[in-house]
Order: sequence, then structure tokens, then C-alpha cells
Amino acid sequence: MLHKLRHLLVLIIVALLPFHALLVTYGTELIYGPGHSPVLFLALWKEALITVILLIIFFELFFVEKKKLAQIIKGGAKWKFSLDKVTWCALGIILLSLVTELWTDVPDMQWAYGFKYTVFPLIVFLMCRKVSWEEDFLDKKIIPVLMFVSGVIALYGIVSFFLPQSFFSALGYSDAHSIYAPGSSLSAFQQISGTSIRRIQSTFAGPNQLAIWLLIPWSISLVIFLKTIRNKKSEALPTTHPSSLRFAEASYPLPTSLILSIFTLTIIGAALVLAFSRSAWIAAFVITIIAICIQLKGRTKVITLSSIVGFVIASVLVIYLSAPELIDRSISNKHHFERTRDGVIEMFKNPLGHGLGTAGPASNRFSDACMHFDKGADISWASDRNDLCLFVEGEQVQPSDRACTCPVLPENWYVQVGYELGIVGFMMFVALVVFVIKRGQAPLMKSKICCNNIILAFLGVSIAALFLHAFEDSAVAYTLWILVGISLSALCKK
Repeated sequence: MLHKLRHLLVLIIVALLPFHALLVTYGTELIYGPGHSPVLFLALWKEALITVILLIIFFELFFVEKKKLAQIIKGGAKWKFSLDKVTWCALGIILLSLVTELWTDVPDMQWAYGFKYTVFPLIVFLMCRKVSWEEDFLDKKIIPVLMFVSGVIALYGIVSFFLPQSFFSALGYSDAHSIYAPGSSLSAFQQISGTSIRRIQSTFAGPNQLAIWLLIPWSISLVIFLKTIRNKKSEALPTTHPSSLRFAEASYPLPTSLILSIFTLTIIGAALVLAFSRSAWIAAFVITIIAICIQLKGRTKVITLSSIVGFVIASVLVIYLSAPELIDRSISNKHHFERTRDGVIEMFKNPLGHGLGTAGPASNRFSDACMHFDKGADISWASDRNDLCLFVEGEQVQPSDRACTCPVLPENWYVQVGYELGIVGFMMFVALVVFVIKRGQAPLMKSKICCNNIILAFLGVSIAALFLHAFEDSAVAYTLWILVGISLSALCKK
């Protein structure tokens, strides 16, 4: 009973997480009207559901260990205690997050948010990895659900590129774009600095969050597509006569999985492009190259790789020459470099860490809403927004009656963890990522579908984390760590 309920709840949480920001925004609109920050009890539905899942896992493990303990007491079994490197790293980070409280002075609520963003997903991962799962639970249930949801998310995102502001206002979104203010409603989209071009975010809280989450279904669709192409080619190979071989390849019917994967890759790719997240673009390119190298062989692999690399290079050149602001965003590039550099410096200045919640999304919630502009930028539109702190060339120009406290955003998840938990925490998280990828390398190289696409997705998000707070969004963090936990569980280790 508990076993089946756990599977059902995991399926529900994975399906609903991508709609979290939209549902909470609209729910807040219905309860309090426009202009309010998300209602807390609505925003915490996912943590409540995940807690129920963790309790179920705890009870399942308790009954299993209870039987083992009884056998040990009776002398029928020996006590065995062994943890692998992945578990040691995750447990180390969890323990370190508690120990840093001894020498830091972070407000309780801010620490709780830091725990929610940095540590809680790792607990979910460890618990999901500890129990067994139904055979083909990933392949036959979670992956089809994710594919369907990703299609809905991507299509809505593409359509939202053309929808008027009034549509989003009716759903409870802010009338302003490109702004995150802790005490107000979400913006419906962002605009590329210096242009009127939208960056779509679909049902998510921002375009980067959408793009990072799309890496998960992108990896899944990509592996299914390449695997189907490989199998289709191998099934046509037994025919030896050249003309017969050409006939077999030409007349071979396209399987449904191939058609669906092509459709999904197309709309996800379009949504990724319209999100204009350069970090997600880099991650998608890398995992695409890796997937091709693993799944295809011989001449097919060479031709495919050459075509994709050539297409990407040509596309980047065309975009850079025709609309350079889409790629070369000076203020964004400057902040990414400076904030990551400053985060590293602070990590070495305080090697024991500043405490959970002092950097990243948790810091964002307890700081002023700061916006930075190049010299000569038009900031007149924000003259009546005293809740916004405006900086031009690093100098505060608004408000004039108080000094603003801006959030600590290192623009790098690894540096963020290092800022919060110190050098040891930084090294543990990097090691955790490496060991997870290494642990999944064996099934990845064997093209085991239950682990293949999930580890590729994890690799992609880990790459994006070099340039963004990639694990900050609940849909990304919980979905990915749940899937990785299941794929590396006892069932997928076989």
C-alpha cells in the first residue's frame, strides 16, 4: 500500500512542479487580488507533498531495517554498514549546514530558506535512492508524463511570446517586466537589456528557470530520438544487397517514439531559444554532443556531429552580426564575472562559510530589489518605484533617502554553496556532482535508458550551474534530484 502510494505521489509531484509559479501567482490573485507576493501556504504545497513522500519512505525503511535488526539479534545475520562516496558527500553537506550555525548569525527564517534551497533537495535525493522502485517506473510512467508536461510548458511558452500584457495581468502577474521584488507579484517575462525582445518564462518564475528545467525533457527526447535512429538503422542492416538495403531503409516505417521525440525536440528547442538563456544554450549543446557520441557510431556519428557543430557556429555568427545584443549583453556579462569573482574572494576570506541563506535565492528574498544599468540607460520608468534600488555604473541613484542592501548573487551555484558553507562545503558539492556523474557513467555508456537521459540532464544542469543559480528553482531541483535518486537506486544499479 505504502509502496504504491509513494509511486503515485512522486508521479504527481513531478507532473505539477513545472506549474508551481503560475498556480501560486494565480491563486494569490484569487485570494488577495493583484500586486501581492505569493501566499506562503500556497507556495509550500510542494514541500508538504514531498514531506509526505519522505515519511512514507521512512516508514518503509523502518519496517525493512526492523526485520534485519531482529535477524541480527537472533544471530541469523551480520551487521553491515557501508556508504558510497555519493552518500558520504551528501551527508557531509547536510551535516556541515547544521554545524555552520555554531559560528554564524543568520536569522532563523533566512536560514530556513537557505536550508530549503541548498540542503532539502539532497535529503530528498538520499531518501529516493535508498528505496527500490517499480521496474520501468522511469521509462513507462515518469518519462511519458514529463514528455507530455514539457510539451504543454514549451507550447505555452512559445505562445506567451506573443500574448499581450493584459493577459498576464489577469493571471496576477505584475505590470512591470524584468523585475523581481520580494514583496510583490512576479513579472510575466523579462526583456533583453536595451531591446523590447521578450525572454519567455512560460509557467516558471523566470526565463532562466524555464530554460534550465527544459534541459531535462531535452535530454530525454534526445536520447529517445538517437536510440530510435540507431535501432532503426541496425534493423535495416541484415539486408546485404545494396539495392535491397536502400529499399529497406527507405520503406522502414517511422516508429511513434521517433515522431514524438522529433516533435518534442522541436518545440523544446524553440522554447529554449526564446528563453534566451545563454547558460542553458551552452548546456544543451554540450549534452547533445555527448549524447551523439554515445548513441551513434561510425559515419553517422561523424556526419551528425559535423552538421550540428556547423549549424551552431553559423547560427551564432549570424545572430552576432545581425543582433549582437542577443548574445553580447555587456551589463550581464560584467555582473556574471564580477559577482562570481567576488563570491570566490569572499569564500576564501571566510573559509568556514557565512551560513545558509546568506547567498543566492534565499538572500534575494531578504534583500532589496536591486537593478543595475549602463551609463545613459533610460531609468525614468522606475522614478515612482521607491521599492526598487537603481544603480548606474555601480552608483546608487534611487532611492536617495537610504542605502540599499542588495542580495549576494555569485551567479554560480558552486560558489554560492562555498559562500554559505565554506571551502569544505564547496569541495563536497563539487565532489557530489562528480561522483553522481561517475556513478551513472556505467549505465550511461551501456545506453541503459533508465539512467542514460537522467544523468545527461544532471550533467547539463551542472554545467549551467557554472553560470547561474541553476538548482534554485524547485521544479528543477526536486525533479532532478528525485530522478537521479531513482535512477541510482538499487534497481538501476543492477
